[in-house]
Amino acid sequence: MHVLPIPFITPLHLGTSAWLYRLRWFAVFGQLATIVVAGIFTSWRLNWPALLGLIALTAITNAGYGFWLRRQNRLGKGVEKPTDRVAEADTLATSLMMVDLVTLTAMLYLSGGIDNPFSLFYFVNLAVGGVI
Repeated sequence: MHVLPIPFITPLHLGTSAWLYRLRWFAVFGQLATIVVAGIFTSWRLNWPALLGLIALTAITNAGYGFWLRRQNRLGKGVEKPTDRVAEADTLATSLMMVDLVTLTAMLYLSGGIDNPFSLFYFVNLAVGGVI
């Protein structure tokens, strides 16, 4: 399998953890693009500091998640029964999904409710939670 040479897409190996890690980075960039486009092309008054702060929270928690995943991969070399690591990864992924749900709910509240562009991200997050 060939891995694309994109800096923030690196090989991670703890089940769905790598997938969630990548998806959260795409969410950060998508949310930034959404508020910029909404701020420029709509008449909505956005609370820029609060929205950018929520996006920063997602980015910071995801950077920490990436650090944790890389550390687990280094520590896990040669481990025969990684079930404890996988259980810990699942717990962490669930916690991050809860943070994302709260963050997206706050973004919806701060930007006018369900009629705004963040509703798309909200439903994607709900679908991902259902899949995981």
